[in-house]
Amino acid sequence: MLNGDDWLPPMIELSDLDGDWNRFIDAVYARYLNDLANKKVSFKGRPVVLRVHPLERGKGSGFWHCIQEGAIESQRVPDMERCRRIGWIRAIIENWQDASIEYWQETRDNKIDHLFWWREEYLVILSERGSNSAGGPDVYLLKTAYLITQPHSKRKKRKARDDWKSQRRPE
Repeated sequence: MLNGDDWLPPMIELSDLDGDWNRFIDAVYARYLNDLANKKVSFKGRPVVLRVHPLERGKGSGFWHCIQEGAIESQRVPDMERCRRIGWIRAIIENWQDASIEYWQETRDNKIDHLFWWREEYLVILSERGSNSAGGPDVYLLKTAYLITQPHSKRKKRKARDDWKSQRRPE
C-alpha cells in the first residue's frame, strides 16, 4: 500500500460518497466507532477508551477532536486529512512496534501521554487514566490523532521524541 505499510487501511474519500459532506462525516464516524468502540482496541494489555461526553451533533466529543483542528475548542473546524485517515488510528496503535512508527511518552498536567508517530507524518496520542494494582494505567484514553505537515511542528515533535529517548534507561 503505502511504503510497504500494508497494515494501514485505505483512506475514506469524499469522492466515494459523491461529494456529500454529511454522508462523508457519517462514514468517518461509522469507521471511528467500528474500529475503536465496537471492536475494542487495546495497548499494552489495557483497553483504549473514547471520550464520549459531551455529545456534539449526535457524536462523541472524542471523535470531533480527532477530525477537527484549531486552538480554541469552540472554534475548531473539520480537517479533511484527519477525516480521511480516521481508520489509521487503530492500525497504528495495533502496529506501534513497526519500524515505521516512532513511540515515546510525554507528561502533561501530571498525566502520561503515549505518542505514536507514523513516518513523522501522522500522530496518535493516548493518555493514561486511572491506575491498577501493578502500577500501570487502568485504561488509555484516545486523546487525538492528526497529520503533522508544518516543519516547525515536526522539529518540535522530533525534539520531544529525541529528549525522551535519550533519557530512557535500557530495558
